Amino acid sequence: MIRHAIAATVLSFSFTALGAAEGPARRAQDATALEAAAAKGDADAMFRLGAMVSRKDAAAGVEWYRKAADAGHTKAMVALAARHMQGGGVARDEAKAIELYERAAAKGDTTAMFLLGAAFAQGRGVAQDDVEAFAWYTRAAEAGHAGAMTNLGAAHALGKGVAVDHAKAVAWYAKAAEAGDRRAMSNLALAHLDGTGTTKDLSKAMHWLRVAAECGDADAMVALGDHHARGDESLRDHEAAFRWYARAAEAGHLHAVVNLGVMHAEGRGTARDEAQAAELFTRAADAGVPEAMFNLAGLYEQGRGVPQSDAQAYFWAMNGKAALKGETMREGADSFASRLAGKLDADTRSAAEARHVAWVGESRAGAGRRAFAAVGSSKDER
Repeated sequence: MIRHAIAATVLSFSFTALGAAEGPARRAQDATALEAAAAKGDADAMFRLGAMVSRKDAAAGVEWYRKAADAGHTKAMVALAARHMQGGGVARDEAKAIELYERAAAKGDTTAMFLLGAAFAQGRGVAQDDVEAFAWYTRAAEAGHAGAMTNLGAAHALGKGVAVDHAKAVAWYAKAAEAGDRRAMSNLALAHLDGTGTTKDLSKAMHWLRVAAECGDADAMVALGDHHARGDESLRDHEAAFRWYARAAEAGHLHAVVNLGVMHAEGRGTARDEAQAAELFTRAADAGVPEAMFNLAGLYEQGRGVPQSDAQAYFWAMNGKAALKGETMREGADSFASRLAGKLDADTRSAAEARHVAWVGESRAGAGRRAFAAVGSSKDER
């Protein structure tokens, strides 16, 4: 059976690099003007120079941020703290990052308050403390920080640093959603779908999912695709599901890639194209999604969109078993792999298993390299 992948909604924290795209001549003119202003003690000019030069020279950017921070510029303090937290252009020093966040927060910077909450929640540079995280999120939220409002909602929903109170969670999600936070929109939609902390209301849920999706939230796009593909009968629209999965896949959402492959394989919402399905499953499988591996194994066993090969099917089924994180699919995966193994002679089975062992080793090494490369970067890297 072709399997859909189910995506979980998560909260994330990141910094966006400053500096708009512009030509070299314009950048040179701007840099000259900013350097002249910085020489006269203009802290904002120092900060903007830091943002400008960081794109080519992280260490030089850090020096400008440091000068601006020393001059009392709170955004520079936050930017410099981020570099210390990540080790970008300066030695990694989480305690120094916390000191800078605290300086900026004392001057009223809501981003610093929010990131102090995140630091306490994650135990980075400080002892992990949900109560302290909740306190910082509260300060930031009451000062208007939308991301902090969302995290306050999550804290109330999960009982992190405060007693569980789903009604308060929904209230904070609603405030954050109105302030434009995409994760709050998705969480508010889920609350209306389940009726947790609020009334169960499918139309409101779909409204907030659409708003989040139009704001670029790929999880919301996948959720919309799921509802149109196999949700309430009143929403069933395979072509709409295909369009939302396609948008999410273009945004790099791997579960959307799997579900798009399912629709190509089954000819739902689009013309049947098993070769395209195999290509999509391979893309997600190479990125570590077990559902894609099992689907690819099924295609190889049946010769759909790819040359029939029980050995290749067994190889991908073994990879899928290794990639599983929980026990939900374990029994079915074991049965599937065992059935495929029984179709192979001893030599072919051994060769496929050797390839599987090598693939797992390479996958783990690749994951380690990606984790190492992510240090000092604000974005997840594959």
